[in-house]
Amino acid sequence: MCKRRNIERGGCPQLHLEDELSRCLCFLDSEPDAYPPTARQWAARLLWELPLSLNDAQWLLFALDSLAHGEPPSSADALLTVLEHHDLSRAARTLRAWQNTWPPTTSR
Repeated sequence: MCKRRNIERGGCPQLHLEDELSRCLCFLDSEPDAYPPTARQWAARLLWELPLSLNDAQWLLFALDSLAHGEPPSSADALLTVLEHHDLSRAARTLRAWQNTWPPTTSR
């Protein structure tokens, strides 16, 4: 995996849009300080490549921010809604698999 400084400089080859979500979640778990810029980069790419409504864009950004700030279950559900609404099934499966790693009553 690319180190944080290489990602910020564009050192990693571009991943498929749906696969890039797994990179965000990896950073959230292993290097939380690297999550915000990685999540912003993914969100910007998603907003650029897909015709999201302003409402979906708002949910997307809220959910990504909330994942890192104490509300993972509800924010993951909000993100799942946006992903499924835009037929990003591989990204939705990635997010569900990530959710399944949580202990039963965790708030991460």
